[in-house]
Amino acid sequence: MVELEFFDPSGQLEITHRYAARQGGLNGKRIGLLSGEQWQAHRTFPLLKTMLETDFPDAEVLPLDTFPQGEHIVGADATIAQIKDSGVDAMIVGNAACGSCSTALGRAAAKLEKTGIPTVLLGRTDFLGVVKNAVSGLGLSPDMPVVAFPVELFLPGSDLAPVAARKQEFYDALTVWRDTANFTASDAPPLIKVSGATYADALTSANNLCLTNLWSDGLPIWPATPERVDWILLGTDRVRTDVLGKFLPRGAIATVESCAIALAMAGGRPEYLPVLLAAVEAFLDPLSDSEHMQADSAGAFPVIIVNGPIARQIRLNATFGCMGPDPQRPAGGSIGRALRLMQQNLGGALPGVGAMAMWGAMRYTNAVFGEDEDNLPAGWLPHASERHGFEPGTSSISLVW
Repeated sequence: MVELEFFDPSGQLEITHRYAARQGGLNGKRIGLLSGEQWQAHRTFPLLKTMLETDFPDAEVLPLDTFPQGEHIVGADATIAQIKDSGVDAMIVGNAACGSCSTALGRAAAKLEKTGIPTVLLGRTDFLGVVKNAVSGLGLSPDMPVVAFPVELFLPGSDLAPVAARKQEFYDALTVWRDTANFTASDAPPLIKVSGATYADALTSANNLCLTNLWSDGLPIWPATPERVDWILLGTDRVRTDVLGKFLPRGAIATVESCAIALAMAGGRPEYLPVLLAAVEAFLDPLSDSEHMQADSAGAFPVIIVNGPIARQIRLNATFGCMGPDPQRPAGGSIGRALRLMQQNLGGALPGVGAMAMWGAMRYTNAVFGEDEDNLPAGWLPHASERHGFEPGTSSISLVW
């Protein structure tokens, strides 16, 4: 009997905040509405405002244009501060009916809850996974108050009667809903054990388990055994527990070790690790907007352009077929696949749950390649020098979507 022991690649999640306490009753309260300006919000929000004013005549329901509107601004710190300063007692946020807007509105609702304002989200039934990821990434339990409807509600000319019929759910979410989640520490998941009559059997069991737990991408993986991960970590002098940040939108903690785990699963080598670490750091930079791009309905995928001597040292393709598979220069496939596994396992980009592109990006390996610096036209600077100001000859990466 052969036993295999390997790392759980799903990472560590933390619940660090509680939802706002509900006080009971909306009469005498100030109520605000925050619109993403999409998916029939121009119709649902006036209806909600009218219902609130009718059912709670002593409440002050603020005008619909009181706060900035649109998915790219509703969650901005300045918007949240403006809402907090307005003295509102409760907020309704919506309409969360696409990938990027569900992320943006979910994060806005979570930020409001963290400031102490009870909030309910008007969302789409089949996009609740996106909302859960967005909320989880901000340290709250993923089970936030949502009143969800099928997609038909969010189409032009739709029947809004279901919103009126379920108005009590909105009211209850703002007045009597309770947060029952426990705070969780960031302990690493335990090692996984599988066994088989032979090594091949155990390897098959490990692959089947990873598929069952939604940790794989459908292609065979190498189990991230402690020995394989230790070998991958030889590629860096950084401490394995160093934290790179939260991998949004789901928010699992990305560490040097979690990068090594993903690279081990993707069939990588130690010398690939510095490029993956740099790619993950770029991915986690707020300027990359990765938390929205991951959940978007359009199916974008990250592209990593590598400059400097490291591209040649690790055999990154920079010429023919540079964005496709190449057994002569295999580094890009492993690095890109490792990043994709982290997007899924740490960031929550599971198709139909947290990544809502109908067709997907059709790339298991993203796109990781080097620039053919030796054959640039005379006078041309490498991409990293022209775009980011790095000195020519500096090993660096650039991330674009």
